[in-house]
Amino acid sequence: MRAADAGASADAFSQDLAASFPRRADDDVILLREAAPVVAGRAEVTRLLAAQPPVRVSWQPYRVLVSRDAQLGVTFGETLRYGSPDAPAGAARYITVWRRLADGGWKIAAHAQIGLVPPDSVRVPPDTRRASFAGSDVTNAFARADIDFAAAAKRSGAPDAFFRFAAMRMDTSAFPTLARNKS
Repeated sequence: MRAADAGASADAFSQDLAASFPRRADDDVILLREAAPVVAGRAEVTRLLAAQPPVRVSWQPYRVLVSRDAQLGVTFGETLRYGSPDAPAGAARYITVWRRLADGGWKIAAHAQIGLVPPDSVRVPPDTRRASFAGSDVTNAFARADIDFAAAAKRSGAPDAFFRFAAMRMDTSAFPTLARNKS
């Protein structure tokens, strides 16, 4: 997974984010980007990113966490935005959830980008479809895990919560959509 994350960073630096991200994303990827609606699916994410001004980035994970069954992983850290090839123009933060494929490779299942570009520069195509999350009440296993994680992050901070929750407690069998092996 670390190699997949580094490869995605290298692609985003040599190309731009809109060109590189969709190739690394799973079919049902979810993108959370400041000042934009949450979008789901590679096609919708591609449309949203293509509407943005070109941006070259690279990132460095602070942590790389993998579930016990090695089917899901999380990287989070700092993103650098480049205005020229030589010098970063700004820094931001990211969190990426990775899903292992049947062939052993990794694809991005979800990505959150915080502070990459000024919110007023984000362009949202008029026909953008917001992600819908049917069954996302507290009885849904994924929603329950999200609520539990938020509570842990509030108590001990996000890095500690990610470490303890994702690396120590995650049982992907409770999340059939995320746990499936894809080819």
